[in-house]
Amino acid sequence: MLRLSTLGRAAKLTLLATALLAASCSKSPTQQVNQVFGDFKKSVEAGRGDQVEQLVSEQTLQHFDKLRRLALTGGADMYQLSIYDEVSIYYLRSQFKRAALEKFRGRDIINILAKNKMLGVADLNEFKLTSLQVEDTAAWANLTHNNLETPYAINFVEESGDWKVDMDRFQRNRENELVMRMMQYGGDRDQVISELLKSFGLRDGLTPALRQPLASS
Repeated sequence: MLRLSTLGRAAKLTLLATALLAASCSKSPTQQVNQVFGDFKKSVEAGRGDQVEQLVSEQTLQHFDKLRRLALTGGADMYQLSIYDEVSIYYLRSQFKRAALEKFRGRDIINILAKNKMLGVADLNEFKLTSLQVEDTAAWANLTHNNLETPYAINFVEESGDWKVDMDRFQRNRENELVMRMMQYGGDRDQVISELLKSFGLRDGLTPALRQPLASS
């Protein structure tokens, strides 16, 4: 009797899982995009890098893997980076030895940066999608905060049947806002980078040592 009861519970759990999967698959693309954005912003706000890296596109992961490579080797591509990406590279150099960083990949880097609150904007969890458009395997939307327009927008892409956040557009918006504030207050790029590093726990900010690729150290 105990065996039959156990099997019965297992069957019920299987049916429940099947029903939940079917309900998920029955959602419209618009609903799926809204859900993945909801999960993404909550995970970023909570610093849950393990969740963030599962919600972003392959292109996003490749971008963060590029930051890992630049932290190791430097090179001409450093001159084309946004301020936030440059800060990320200096942060990685400050936290890891070359041997450790060589073993990482893009998903590891986004995990590290998310845990240290280096990916989002203030109160990201309160942002909502507006003017959402979905076309085949791509989607894009503007972001509002407290029902007010913001300078931020975000893209999505469908990969293997799942909608993912493509962070490129959102990152460019972050950069544009930072550059505008820097110009408004007459800030120097290196000074801004140094202050950002201090805000992320690097007491000395931008140092000559951080400018050196790890592969040459």
